[in-house]
Amino acid sequence: MFNSHFCSLAKCALTKDACGYVASALKGNSTLTKLELSHNDVTDLGVEMLCDGLMSAQCRLSSLR
Repeated sequence: MFNSHFCSLAKCALTKDACGYVASALKGNSTLTKLELSHNDVTDLGVEMLCDGLMSAQCRLSSLR
């Protein structure tokens, strides 16, 4: 499920590799405010990659699950 402010990737079998793509999208997106990633096996490395995207000045995310 996606709209310009919310994206749900829950239960999508995301792995740490996919987190790199999500992080890249976060770096270039200033409209997304809510992201749902629950029930995925992203591992610690995947979380580190997501943090890199979240630290971008463009990222306006206010809710991450």
